[in-house]
Amino acid sequence: MKNICRESGYKYQLLCRNLSYSREFEHCDYAKDRTELKYLIGEYRLAYGIGWEFRSVCQPKKYWN
Repeated sequence: MKNICRESGYKYQLLCRNLSYSREFEHCDYAKDRTELKYLIGEYRLAYGIGWEFRSVCQPKKYWN
């Protein structure tokens, strides 16, 4: 049986942090493409509110399948 990682099939990882109490980014979500990434960032900004910062990281190519 093939062991599939949780992040398999996703090109981008979405990270977030609140500058008022943390300098480190934390995992937030994954996105399959840039369209989904832009949508998720917009929704998370709306949900989390002011003071939150978001960053995307491109996953290694082996996870894109």
